Amino acid sequence: GEYRWALANGNSFALRADYNYRAEQFFQALNNPLDRQGGYGIASARATFTLPAQGLTVGLYGQNLADKLYFVTKNDTRTSLGVATGNYGPPREYGIDFSWSF
Repeated sequence: GEYRWALANGNSFALRADYNYRAEQFFQALNNPLDRQGGYGIASARATFTLPAQGLTVGLYGQNLADKLYFVTKNDTRTSLGVATGNYGPPREYGIDFSWSF
C-alpha cells in the first residue's frame, strides 16, 4: 500500500511498500523437477518527495529487499546439451532517482 502526506507549498511525501508472492511453478509442460521453482515472495519499498512548483521529484527505492534467490527461467537440456540451465531473477537493488519537469 501507499501512504501520502500533503506538506506546505503543495509539496508531498509518500511511502509505499509492496509484497509479491509467486506460487510454485514449472517452466516446462512435463513438470520435470529440474524445471521447478518453489514458491517465493519479493518485498519492495519506495519513499518519494515531490516539489511540484519546482517540477522536481526525488525517490529512494529498494527492490527484492530480502535478496531472495529465485529463477525466472529453468530448462532441463541434459539430453541435448548435457546441462540444465536457468536464469536468476534480479538481486537486491536500491537507489535514488530524480525527475525534473520544465
